[in-house]
Amino acid sequence: MKPKKREQSYVGRMMKDVMHYWNWYLLSVVSTAAYLVLDIYIRNATGQITDAALAGSGAFVPLLLCMLGAYLAAAPFHGMSTYTKAMMSQRMMRDLRIRMGEKVTRVSLPKLALERSGDIISRLGYEMELLDDFVYYGLSFVTTLVVQSLGTLAVMLYIDWQLALVLVAGALVSLPVCYRLSLRVGKRTYLAQQALGRASQSAQQGFGALDIVKSFQSEERVKEQYAQEVNSALGQELKSNRQEAWMNIAGEILGLLPLFAMLCLGAGRVIGGTLTVGNLMSLSMVGASFCHLLKGTPDNLIYLQKAASSCRRIYSFLDLPEESAGGERLPQNSESAVTFSNVGFSYTEDAPGGENTLDSLHFEVKKNQTLALVGASGSGKSTVLRLICGFITVQQGSVEVLGRPVEQWNVAALRQNIGMVLQESYLFPGSIRENLLAAKEGASDEELLRVCALAGVSEFIKERGLDTPVGERGGQLSGGERQRIAVARALLKDAPLLLLDEPTSALDPVSEQAVNRGLLKLMEGRTTIIASHRLSLVQRADQILVLEKGRVVQRGTHEQLLRDTGGLYARLHAEQNAEEARG
Repeated sequence: MKPKKREQSYVGRMMKDVMHYWNWYLLSVVSTAAYLVLDIYIRNATGQITDAALAGSGAFVPLLLCMLGAYLAAAPFHGMSTYTKAMMSQRMMRDLRIRMGEKVTRVSLPKLALERSGDIISRLGYEMELLDDFVYYGLSFVTTLVVQSLGTLAVMLYIDWQLALVLVAGALVSLPVCYRLSLRVGKRTYLAQQALGRASQSAQQGFGALDIVKSFQSEERVKEQYAQEVNSALGQELKSNRQEAWMNIAGEILGLLPLFAMLCLGAGRVIGGTLTVGNLMSLSMVGASFCHLLKGTPDNLIYLQKAASSCRRIYSFLDLPEESAGGERLPQNSESAVTFSNVGFSYTEDAPGGENTLDSLHFEVKKNQTLALVGASGSGKSTVLRLICGFITVQQGSVEVLGRPVEQWNVAALRQNIGMVLQESYLFPGSIRENLLAAKEGASDEELLRVCALAGVSEFIKERGLDTPVGERGGQLSGGERQRIAVARALLKDAPLLLLDEPTSALDPVSEQAVNRGLLKLMEGRTTIIASHRLSLVQRADQILVLEKGRVVQRGTHEQLLRDTGGLYARLHAEQNAEEARG
């Protein structure tokens, strides 16, 4: 029962979003209701005109003119109904898509890591379309069902209450049956949506690492994985389609049988002289319209179930916890730039006995000093940087940045004070200029060329220009060029705190030297924390921490650590010198 209640609450939240556009919704209801009332009048008037014509009554012409007036009045109401439904649904979908996009930027990174990016894209695409269909068609169906049921009942009760009861009895049987069948469709739809999300994720991973896929000749494996997820989605869709087919069969039978029964009884009364031909015609036309509505009930219930499934996936994503942030926007006047006090952190905190990534880590970096973090992969270097940026939250101890605990900072203000250069710095699709302006909107060409010169990329800029496209993820540039542009971007941001996370580990020696020259310019006059197992930049640090399994095992300057010939730092230094000699 709990999942059903949750889905009902998600649908309720969707209706609250619809009500943000209550004016359009109200206009939609009024115009739809007006059109339906006029339609019922036209159908009923057909029988009255028939009786007047057969009787040779003078009421024939006025009735015909009234019908024509009703036709002319119904057309604009129908157009208004279509327009207002579109305005309501499209604006609501726009708002929901914007909220989804904003949520991606605000959600807690550990929680976002549990979500598949392809699955999120599926929610922004296919499932939004399902929800849009329901808001456009499904809500209109509710108005149609209410108005047409009441209108049909009123006309039929006026003409012949016994025949009206036959039709009502049919409706009371068909609606519950169709609803029960629709519940199975909703379950299958949810499973199909999950499978489509996995398929989208599989395709995205294949495209995102196509060079790796090809280099390992893994095309078949990627293709099979994608095909498996698509086939899984297809299987659920086919099961859903079978349920829909049964619903349509039930809808056809249960919708037409009451009309057939009513026509049989009505024909008997015409023969017996207790009912006129015109009355039977009115009953049949009004009843046929109502039965057509009953036949469409399965489709609309399917819309409802699919919408409930989509609501569950969309609003559950919107419910993911966001980054916690205090309200402070300015640094305190403190000599300390970064302080870690007895910090403990584990990515598997929920798992019993999970090993800590950081364990009782303690250090302080003064303003304008350089700290280097050295250690093997998995020693906790990148975790330190993520804690400083507020990407993850400390679980034990405290982290202070520029005199304030991270949790007190407004996260946007905190990150405005931080410049980063990563191992694989992300470049946005677009031009070099657009990527640089991400650090400082409105910067002049002179400023852009200055930081490019400092980063060692000026020759490249002179050859190709600032408006050179970089391609998706910078794919049209070499690794060295991407890193130098990332350095230039960090220079342009001019933040007081600089974090370097393995900035040259993926580069060849020539590119590394060029990027290092830019990084040295970038480090001038600012606090820097370098996380690296490459020691070319590390040896210039004022303090070096050697990490092993999240603990500090050595601490000192480059010269001090080299004197400890049995220590981890000296061994790493000797190994890298040997590698360079062999290279």
